[in-house]
Amino acid sequence: MLFKDIKIGEHDKVIHTISQDEIAGDGRPCYLVDSDEIGGLCEHASAELETVKMGTDLTAVTAAVRPVREGRVHVGKEFSVAAIARHAPTDYGAKPVLVMPTCKHGSWQIAALNLQKILNAWKLSPYGEALHGPVKTIASDGASDRRRALYLLCMQEEVKCGNPLWEFLKDLPGLNLFTGPGGLTMCFDPKHTWKRDRKNVISKEGTVVGGVAINKNLLAQ
Repeated sequence: MLFKDIKIGEHDKVIHTISQDEIAGDGRPCYLVDSDEIGGLCEHASAELETVKMGTDLTAVTAAVRPVREGRVHVGKEFSVAAIARHAPTDYGAKPVLVMPTCKHGSWQIAALNLQKILNAWKLSPYGEALHGPVKTIASDGASDRRRALYLLCMQEEVKCGNPLWEFLKDLPGLNLFTGPGGLTMCFDPKHTWKRDRKNVISKEGTVVGGVAINKNLLAQ
């Protein structure tokens, strides 16, 4: 519904990017009035708890206490946020389509499933691809679980002769020519690579590669 009121012309379809990362949260459970549910629990809640619906008594709360105390369900201290942005001169701001408490201990399978649900919803919604155009890129940080999920989603088909992109890419040796369905590509934030290089320069610990610590002392030598 966030894309329902964007005014576009008949030929104004553009490509879109899904961006996902985490933001800090309060780290406490809460009550969601609109859905009558316990909120603030991490993604493990769906597998460990029969329901998070409050209903007319405290049964759901009582059932949630033990898994939380035993560490099988966590109170999310961060929120995983996914947003969709239009590659257009107007209304290009990223609009959130997923806000989910997370303990950052989820699997890459869950990460892939969540992204696939967003892709499916964009294709099925009358205010998604049909009105505005396709998603062509998924952007994220370098988190290992999401990196593995994106490799699963975005490395299924190789650009070969006959593909409209082939003429532009065929003479670029070393370029990854694998994409997801419909040319879906992945984009990782290079900032995390720069942060690792910075750690090597300023710290004694550095990064261990093959048993050798690449740190500021070694770099100075």
